[in-house]
Amino acid sequence: MRVFILLIILMLVWSHTQKQQRLTTTWNTQLDVVLYPINADDSVATTKHIDGFEDQHIEPVTRFISRQSQVYKLWNDKPVKITLDKSITEKPPLPPANGSILKTMLWSLKFRWWSNQHKADDDHLTRIRLYVMFYDPKDFNRLPHSTGLQKGLLGIVHAFADKSYNTQNNVITVHELLHTLGATDKYDLQSGQPVFPHGYADPEITPLLPQKRAEIMGGRIPVTKTKSDMPDSFASIIIGELTAKEIGWIDQSIVIY
Repeated sequence: MRVFILLIILMLVWSHTQKQQRLTTTWNTQLDVVLYPINADDSVATTKHIDGFEDQHIEPVTRFISRQSQVYKLWNDKPVKITLDKSITEKPPLPPANGSILKTMLWSLKFRWWSNQHKADDDHLTRIRLYVMFYDPKDFNRLPHSTGLQKGLLGIVHAFADKSYNTQNNVITVHELLHTLGATDKYDLQSGQPVFPHGYADPEITPLLPQKRAEIMGGRIPVTKTKSDMPDSFASIIIGELTAKEIGWIDQSIVIY
């Protein structure tokens, strides 16, 4: 009986997840994306930053996605609506560092449960929830790895609590947002270098290096085979064809080389 009940629960979760993925990658309607700021280091400086964090600071994210959607001739020129919600005091569970597949799966379920407990909503099938954890850059010079989950439409974005990092924070936000829609990483997990060809914005140019732009899921602008730079604005970032295919902007029957 216990096994039967567990199987029923797993089937319901699987069905729910499949419906979410269909609804969020057909692009028949505008997707809602909600950001929830969190004071990750419990500092006064971070609290002050969050208090001054407004919709205008994330507007570049909306404009970038809208602009890139038109490159692929998406019928809706505003495919996502991004809004800022109130800050959350309790922190979400973080993924295990170098965890096993089982530990990662358990964390994913725990994260989804935590999210529904703290910010359950009536549009959970199509609403993407990103929890932005801010840190004072005076105390932190390196941040944990951000995460985006397609199952559950959830993400954790680690960001610096300083206006000078707005662009960097927004780029990471887009990266994780696209993960929730099915986009995959296009950089080497060990070196951080974009992987050729799909991690390059312009893999067809000659000479190949240095590149002038970054592919959003590659994350950086390749300068040499071992060196790459962070983009300083969305003007030097694109959504590449493979990423566009993964999120449903290109017909899945089209093969991209």
